[in-house]
Amino acid sequence: MSEKAPLVVATPVLAEGTTKVQVTAPATLTAGYTFDAEHNGIPFVVRVPAGGVTEGQVFTTSFSPTVHTAITTGRWIDGLCDCFNHPLTCIMVCCGCSLCVVGQVLTRLKRSWLGFPAVGDEHMVTFRNILILAVVDICVIMLFPGKTYALDPVTKEMVQSNNASDLDDKINRAVSFLSWIYMLYLIVNARFATRTKYGIEEEHCAGCEDVVCAACCPACTICLLARQTGNYKANEASCFSSDGFAV
Repeated sequence: MSEKAPLVVATPVLAEGTTKVQVTAPATLTAGYTFDAEHNGIPFVVRVPAGGVTEGQVFTTSFSPTVHTAITTGRWIDGLCDCFNHPLTCIMVCCGCSLCVVGQVLTRLKRSWLGFPAVGDEHMVTFRNILILAVVDICVIMLFPGKTYALDPVTKEMVQSNNASDLDDKINRAVSFLSWIYMLYLIVNARFATRTKYGIEEEHCAGCEDVVCAACCPACTICLLARQTGNYKANEASCFSSDGFAV
């Protein structure tokens, strides 16, 4: 189990109305990125302002102790089938945007589009690269349609109902299979990385729980990973931002 990163300590500053605090950036971060900090022992979420920050830079932000910021560790935030706890993610997955959501999860986990730990800011292009692959996949499948069959009302036999050639069918099947393998690999990788980050042990199918969940219920698994890493009670979700958060 990996150790939990210490919270950044905030220092109060004088300001009228909303409480303002000064925080020191723990790393060089782009605008919209979030990290955890604490003020007087109370944790809260800091969102990097426009223009981003560099490591060690001190900047002022609002302190909102009433916002729920606790991120569940040691266990899953909810159940595998609790998809409607965050409807937006569920809708995206059901509408065929599963790869987009997986790309957002991997971005939060600082993983590359190949599932490896990102080097430097490599994770900032993970969502973009996965989105490009998804678009290319759709285009290839549309350009090379697979054969479809229908029942001939006269002969009562199954006959080909479109004009797809043997080559079209082979390319379509090959691309579809590779896409499925890639999706399965990314979900397994993201689930393992999520369990490692939040200290979640396997409960069932020891040694292969990640594979079983990804293969048997990929949609529910993706939604759970998004909720676990998204902390949506503190962060506003966005459909097509690289990390799934509204800037």
